[in-house]
Amino acid sequence: MTYIGYNLKSDILVKLTERAFVLWKEQEDQNTPDDVQMSLRHYKAKMDENGYIRFRFWYFMQLFGPHIYMGGPELFDLNVLLVEPTLDQIEL
Repeated sequence: MTYIGYNLKSDILVKLTERAFVLWKEQEDQNTPDDVQMSLRHYKAKMDENGYIRFRFWYFMQLFGPHIYMGGPELFDLNVLLVEPTLDQIEL
């Protein structure tokens, strides 16, 4: 078995569903005054040319963790990309 070190402060690339975009915006809106809240289009504009959005892994877990459960709605493609951390980001 092979193991890789991965720091939860590193980045992850995911493809979100429409429902996930709505949840993301709702979460951000809770801490943002009404007059400066971003549109859903703002969040979707963060997608790269392949449809991936980059998050810090810990933030992704914080944001979507409470909404992930057995039988729940699919919020993102389960095939995610981990951005390879640099050695100084990994504690061995």
